Amino acid sequence: MVENCMGGYNSCMFAYGQTGSGKTHTMLGDIEGGTRRHSVNCGMTPRVFEHLFSRIQKEKESRRDEKLKYTCKFKVTVMTLNLPKANFVPNWSPSRDNPSFGFYFLVLK
Repeated sequence: MVENCMGGYNSCMFAYGQTGSGKTHTMLGDIEGGTRRHSVNCGMTPRVFEHLFSRIQKEKESRRDEKLKYTCKFKVTVMTLNLPKANFVPNWSPSRDNPSFGFYFLVLK
C-alpha cells in the first residue's frame, strides 16, 4: 500500500463487517495517549501512516503533494476523522453510490 502511494497511485484501507466484529480495533488497535510512537498492539492505520511518513521524510527532497482523507462511513453518512482532537467536531456528510462514478460524498469539509 505504501509503495503504491509513493509510486503516485491512490490507495485505500477499508474495514467492513458487522457491529462488534473488531473493525475499529483492527484499524486503530491500542493507541497509547500522548505518545508519538505506537504500541506493539496498534492497528493498521498507525502502522501504515508511520511507514508512509517515514518514507516521505526520507525522500523529502523530491517534490510531492500528499493529501490524506481519514473518514468513517456509517450507513449513508460519512464523517471526516483527520482533524486535531482539540478541533474535532463530528461532521457527518451524506454519501451516494452511482453505478457510473461509484461511491462519493455530497459534502465533506
